[in-house]
Amino acid sequence: MLAFVDESGDTGRKILNRSSLYFVVAIIIFDDNDEAQVCDGAIEQLRNELYPRSGYEFHYAHSSMRVKEAFLRRIYQHSFTYHAFVIDKISLQSSGEGLKYGKDLHRFAILRAIELSRSYLDDATVTIDDSGERKSKDRLTSYLRQNLRGRMPGRTIANIKTQDSTRNNLLQLADYVAGIVNRSMQGKRREENFLRQYLMRHEVSRIMWP
Repeated sequence: MLAFVDESGDTGRKILNRSSLYFVVAIIIFDDNDEAQVCDGAIEQLRNELYPRSGYEFHYAHSSMRVKEAFLRRIYQHSFTYHAFVIDKISLQSSGEGLKYGKDLHRFAILRAIELSRSYLDDATVTIDDSGERKSKDRLTSYLRQNLRGRMPGRTIANIKTQDSTRNNLLQLADYVAGIVNRSMQGKRREENFLRQYLMRHEVSRIMWP
């Protein structure tokens, strides 16, 4: 079993100063490793068709409408599921919950997303997008291993690792899902249509917090 984690939005609290309204963590799960490889190949083939001479990264926020629809059509028929953990930052501020986490909100969100999807994870290798510095990557994986220990009875995670999304097509899929969920929460009609047309059949859960 393979799982891929990416996010959309930011963890900043200054919403009136261009911070996002929501922070979304998406977890993509493939029960079958062979199916993950097939989906990976389909994304790679699309890249070769659209950008044959470049190492283009499918990043939702930076893609044109033509590319977004081509990507979503290409992945639609593949067998994967996703879980989304959505932090409503206005509710977070008004409840006072945000004060508990400070700069750790990013790590907490990923931890909570994994916990909430734990009944669907069994002997899974979890790959998390992290294009930051090596120290940041090490801190994230150490934090997750420490905090998940003993908190997922009956389920195991075989491995937790980080990878730059530019080198992983399925992390780019997770980016697309997180981006669409985030923008649909804001009432963006285009993303709501994308959800209904391409992604709802893959959605298992979407949980708002706090």
